[in-house]
Amino acid sequence: MSVLQGEQALHALGALENDYFVVAHSLQDPETGEDYSFDFKYLAMPWSLRRHFFPAPNRYSDPAKLGPAAAQIIQLYEEIVALALQASNVVRIILNDISHMLLTYTSYKRIAPLIEGFSLKTLKLVKMIAEEEAATRGGNKAATASSLYLRLVRREIVFLVEAHKIYWSRSIVARSRCYAAYSATIVRATKNIARVTKAGKVHLRLRSTHHKLAAPQPMTPTLASNAVQHAFNSELGGTLRRLRAGRFKKTPDVEMLLRLHPFLQRIQLPDLQDMDVLSNERTGEDASKHGAGQSGGRFTAAAASSSIIDAPWQGSAIPSGIEGIISVTRRHADPDRLQVGSIGDADQWTREATRLANAHTVLLLDGGFLARPDAARYLHSMVTAYSLVGFWGPASFVAEMLATSIRDALALDPSSTPLKLSLCNALATLSLLCGPLYEPLLQLGAVEEAGLILKELSVGKPDSYALEDAQLALLLSQGKRKPFDEESQQEGDEMIEDVINKFARVLKKDPSCLEARLGLAITLGTAEYYKLADGTDSLAAAAAVYKQLATSKPLLFGRKAAVLLAQATSRGDAKAGERAVAALV
Repeated sequence: MSVLQGEQALHALGALENDYFVVAHSLQDPETGEDYSFDFKYLAMPWSLRRHFFPAPNRYSDPAKLGPAAAQIIQLYEEIVALALQASNVVRIILNDISHMLLTYTSYKRIAPLIEGFSLKTLKLVKMIAEEEAATRGGNKAATASSLYLRLVRREIVFLVEAHKIYWSRSIVARSRCYAAYSATIVRATKNIARVTKAGKVHLRLRSTHHKLAAPQPMTPTLASNAVQHAFNSELGGTLRRLRAGRFKKTPDVEMLLRLHPFLQRIQLPDLQDMDVLSNERTGEDASKHGAGQSGGRFTAAAASSSIIDAPWQGSAIPSGIEGIISVTRRHADPDRLQVGSIGDADQWTREATRLANAHTVLLLDGGFLARPDAARYLHSMVTAYSLVGFWGPASFVAEMLATSIRDALALDPSSTPLKLSLCNALATLSLLCGPLYEPLLQLGAVEEAGLILKELSVGKPDSYALEDAQLALLLSQGKRKPFDEESQQEGDEMIEDVINKFARVLKKDPSCLEARLGLAITLGTAEYYKLADGTDSLAAAAAVYKQLATSKPLLFGRKAAVLLAQATSRGDAKAGERAVAALV
């Protein structure tokens, strides 16, 4: 059954929901033949998109009279839907975004052709990537070359949606004045999609099988792509504007930073020399070609002593060289540095964190370093710096690049345990950073793969990664609560008891483990919020654990412990939590 036939059958049965149809019965697993059901918001072709491609009654009311672009868009949309079972979740999100744009924006006749052009180019690229994912069974892996290119596509869509909201929020007079700028924004986004498409065809080798066999290419770093570097520069440009406008968190998100710190600490960055040797062995290139001349001028001694970083903050303690900045960032992210005893100390911490974020942005703005074998070293420091000021969007963008870089290194040395563990923790970092952004599918896909990697590493030594296993289980349970379907949320709820027990087992072996105690406190807090832990006073237990944390780190946890203890006391017996925690650990 084709997608169109499935649509007609479901429409005849009255199976329409909110003007969408469900195509589950037209999708089967090619190996098992089993039918699959998907959320209609992410897999369904809007019925109104076929009947009334534009709200204008005489233009697209009859599918037989559709213009060339509209007909192509509908055909591409249906072809991608047919591939959706084997493609990643991001493909389905983009389909939903495109259908929303077409149904909403094309009612304005002046911009309809521009939106059509953007949608057509986008769907052509998404179809090529979906076909590649279906052929390789890549699934929902995060931080792959294809997922990164899809993220670049979605980035342009989100940018266009925001521009549209701003434009149509203005008065008629104001819109007439800035129409040229608005239309130029759509044209620019379309050109960016064309750039991503061109780079994707080359890097992902999205060409015919005959072409691939006739012209095999050596593996090149994903981040070396011009499209990736252009998106990186654009992201950092926006980040720099936010920093200079003062739009950042004035106080650190202590709990988030404490959760991020162990994941970032466990990432063992690949050695530059070792990666050069491995890359040369794989591609057959001469090692002499990888000399300093190709490493990019940003990282020469001259650049290290440049005044580019000293100019805005004369006399500051920020070193001028990138290596010094990395070192200072590492020290500033240490949990002990988060213990500030006064408002003045907190302001000083924030100023230093802001300078570090600004230093990374200015020094690395040209993106040329992404082609270097040691790019992960600088990306790792950028993730840390942006997290310190609460820039979760830029931090997650750079974190995906970091994980992609490590995945490329692992492809050169598939048996490397340190690289596998580093990829696991990079994916966990990405998943955690996606939480505040409400990116549930990326958050869930990243932590699920991280769990699979850790499971592989734990074979024969189950206790070696007990803390990591508990932390990933907490991330997974939280990630499963974000998506739209009730089944996923129920799975996340059912995991809570297991997560509590995992952290408790770690604490029994090492009562001084701050990460495990914090994880237990967060899990108990989650159980209380959603009323999940049967037979346990979760609020009192969480208050008791935070009280224990406050004993060793009063400046970090004292306030939260006091608030929770007050709430538990108002309910009744606050000692019940201490008894519950004592029974656990």
